[in-house]
Amino acid sequence: MDDFDDLEFENQDETDDEILDEEDFDGVGLGFRSLPVGDSYLFIHDLPACLKGEEFDCYFCEFFSPENCKLRNDPSLMAELNSLFDLYRLEQANIIEGQAERQEAFISAVQTELKSHGRPLHYTVLAKIVADRHPELDISEKSVLFIMSWHSDIFEKVDKGVYQLK
Repeated sequence: MDDFDDLEFENQDETDDEILDEEDFDGVGLGFRSLPVGDSYLFIHDLPACLKGEEFDCYFCEFFSPENCKLRNDPSLMAELNSLFDLYRLEQANIIEGQAERQEAFISAVQTELKSHGRPLHYTVLAKIVADRHPELDISEKSVLFIMSWHSDIFEKVDKGVYQLK
């Protein structure tokens, strides 16, 4: 077994400096924001350059000294950490892509309903129509209002709460 097999993931705030015992960890999963390495935590948005795939002189590292660097001294640990952080980045990219696809479907559904009615509609009426026809989009009145007000390049406000296509 590698040293890494004993590590657990933690949903720890960056401001929390307390070192936690193993039983304090939430368990394995990609919801982590930090990983303990030795006496330090590595945060997904603040990593040593060597974990970012960059060529780097270890003597300039702000995380570990070259003499006691667990990453430099254990290439298998470094490879496993790189794999985990790569999985995390991939999952985050997939989440963002899914959100973008959902938003496009949401906007398209609202556009289609406004176009088919041929006149401006109040966002509450529009939300009811779209929610009934597209239950998979999980649409609420608030989300319809937000999308239409945020995308003023597509939707035009003609009265309080009433929108039409541009």
